[in-house]
Amino acid sequence: MKHLFIKYFFVLAVIAFNYKIMGTSISGNITYTGPDTNKIFVAAFTDPNLDSEAIPVQIDAPGAYTISGLADGVYYLVSVMTASTDNHFEMTDPWGVYGTWGKLTPVTLSGGIGVTGIDITLVDGTLENPNPFYRSYIEPEQTFQLPASTQDGIDPCISTDGTFIYLYKHDYPSAPSGKIYKINPSNAEVIFTYYLTQESIPNGVSWIHNMTFYKGEFWATGGYGDPSGTGYIEGVFKVDLAASRSSNQLPLGSSVVLNGGFASDGNFLYAGISTMDKHGIVKFDPALVSEVPSAPLIELSDSPEYLCYGNNYLWAATDSVSQIEPLTGTIIKKYNLPSSAAEVYLNDLFWSYDEEENTLSCYSIGVVGDANNENTFAADGFYLSQNYPNPFNPVTNITFTIPSASFVTLKIFDALGKVISTLIAEEKPAGIYSQKWYANGLTSGVYFYQLQAGSFTETRKLILLQ
Repeated sequence: MKHLFIKYFFVLAVIAFNYKIMGTSISGNITYTGPDTNKIFVAAFTDPNLDSEAIPVQIDAPGAYTISGLADGVYYLVSVMTASTDNHFEMTDPWGVYGTWGKLTPVTLSGGIGVTGIDITLVDGTLENPNPFYRSYIEPEQTFQLPASTQDGIDPCISTDGTFIYLYKHDYPSAPSGKIYKINPSNAEVIFTYYLTQESIPNGVSWIHNMTFYKGEFWATGGYGDPSGTGYIEGVFKVDLAASRSSNQLPLGSSVVLNGGFASDGNFLYAGISTMDKHGIVKFDPALVSEVPSAPLIELSDSPEYLCYGNNYLWAATDSVSQIEPLTGTIIKKYNLPSSAAEVYLNDLFWSYDEEENTLSCYSIGVVGDANNENTFAADGFYLSQNYPNPFNPVTNITFTIPSASFVTLKIFDALGKVISTLIAEEKPAGIYSQKWYANGLTSGVYFYQLQAGSFTETRKLILLQ
């Protein structure tokens, strides 16, 4: 059954704030008159959009609650009852907020004096008024089974050079070796295998946590051999795959933990980090720093598990995938993609690796819905992407963007200009869309696809190989 990951802030309920015995509190009552009888989470946020770290408490049934250990400040309260035993939220789970959804009422603490009477009524979620913390699984556009030769190994990560996908695996715990598979993303064929020696010798590669492609070479987070002695140093470094050597090493800054994703926009590196009091993403030019910075470009409630760069944006995964403007660190929107999908962005698709199934899956950003249950996307302009895969047999994906509501036609032509198929001919709102074309029964050759939207027209070539 499809259901949603619990909002990550609630899983912290048992461990995140047990140490806080000082401070003041917010208390009230949770009421509910429906039939469900399950545990209830109540959480306080310092951000009205709920983008801050949550301070949660759990109660076993409707009634009194108290959130203790709060500092003076302004808070916003939400509550959800879980209808499942595995802490996942369903569309129909009871929920409520203090105030109204979209305009939460602030609760102000000052002078160390607690506030009482912050009562919340839970209502059952419905199709028309769903639990706003519900988020459904998004099905991949396509899933590729990798060869059995890539199955063994542990601690995998994937990266891309813009053409191929590279899958890294450590051979086994404490092994002095690993492998990096160069994979054709159109058919999951392994083009080449790099055999990596992993030893803590001077300028060696001790281990790899994540990889990215930066200025024509691979860089990694992990451990590298101490250039001046024995042992390893944790940090960021360039990897020579053929020689199993590290260079351009950058140790960690003070109190920095590299526990998140790793990405590049071609000019800068981005890494998910944690410090004693902060989580987020650091941005740096490795030629201009002597260590991995500790001051995040953007602070998040947790270090992003995955990072990737594509379509001029940085994409970061916590419980969903956030679209981030890389110059300022501004979060544009959050999408209902699986968090693992933000590991690689290639050919207008997000890619993830499933270690258990040994598969690569790709996801489209087209109309997947954002983390606030919206199905719109603020597009900057008209754009028609190159189809993927290309060449293809027998199905391919065509992605396009329209910045405003338009009557849209998407047609397929043969080499003589004859219309083979009309895939779309309808009014569409602004957004990013992905359309499949099934070329069953057609002969191999060159075809063309044309997008018309308002006064915009663009044509691209695609190749069918039967």
